[in-house]
Amino acid sequence: MSNNANQLSRRAFGVLATSAAAGCSLLGTRSAWAQRDPRSVLPLFDGKTLDGWIQIENDATSLSVGAITDQAAFVGKLTNGTDAVSLFLRSRLEDLVKADLATYSATNPNAKILLAAVVKDVNQVIRGSSIFDVARFSSVALRPETEQLLQQDVHGLQLARLNMLLLEDVYPAELAKSSATGWVAKDGVIASKGVGRGVMYTANDYGRYRLM
Repeated sequence: MSNNANQLSRRAFGVLATSAAAGCSLLGTRSAWAQRDPRSVLPLFDGKTLDGWIQIENDATSLSVGAITDQAAFVGKLTNGTDAVSLFLRSRLEDLVKADLATYSATNPNAKILLAAVVKDVNQVIRGSSIFDVARFSSVALRPETEQLLQQDVHGLQLARLNMLLLEDVYPAELAKSSATGWVAKDGVIASKGVGRGVMYTANDYGRYRLM
């Protein structure tokens, strides 16, 4: 790349990305911009839709203590639940965590520490391989979003999203419903929905650049 391109700071890069709503595009060098045929410029954002963008919110791919809306019920199912998914999750918990769950009480001074340990173990499951099994989820009502991801060959964050959705479907009264989208196209700009923080990136290839 040219020296001019190397002088672009992160702030300048952000300004370029933001100005994409006005029809700007990100090119490799300034000289390339001058030589580029305007008719072949590919805008990053059309000001109307987020088609071509992929969004993953932090809480869409991991569980937090705050997302456990009914802690006593969730702990109870992990400890004594006889459904296939609860049995599966219980088998993935550390032995000390399982032992402490048997005497869990919300008034116990160590309750928050125990829940944090549970969340850590559950997140390892979420970040692992697919937890879906036909027999394991035979009695679980799945949402359309879950069904849609099940039909795809997902990996990485999308696989973690699938596992997260599966758990939310198993425990609808115990876990809050997470959102996979935190941004919308509004009034010609990309606007936050205020639901959290995560990653949004383009599905298109812009050479050396990846906009996040």
